[in-house]
Amino acid sequence: MRSIERDYGVDYGTMWRLRYRPASIRDIGVTAYMRLKAAYQAECKRQLGKLKHEIAITEAACGASSDLVDEAKALARQIGG
Repeated sequence: MRSIERDYGVDYGTMWRLRYRPASIRDIGVTAYMRLKAAYQAECKRQLGKLKHEIAITEAACGASSDLVDEAKALARQIGG
């Protein structure tokens, strides 16, 4: 939560309440929501990059004709390119 606060400017207290006391929050501001959305999208992009890297490593080890490599490539294409 601290790194999200530092990198995206979302207040730590807001994130803490969203995580541990969601019933105490009636709404959050648009700014906080958009910053959380940007953080989520950045993490999704980072994880997709890691998946593509793992596919490349597996492809080098197993060969391009592996069924698992083909399935992983199809998943990566489906998710985001």
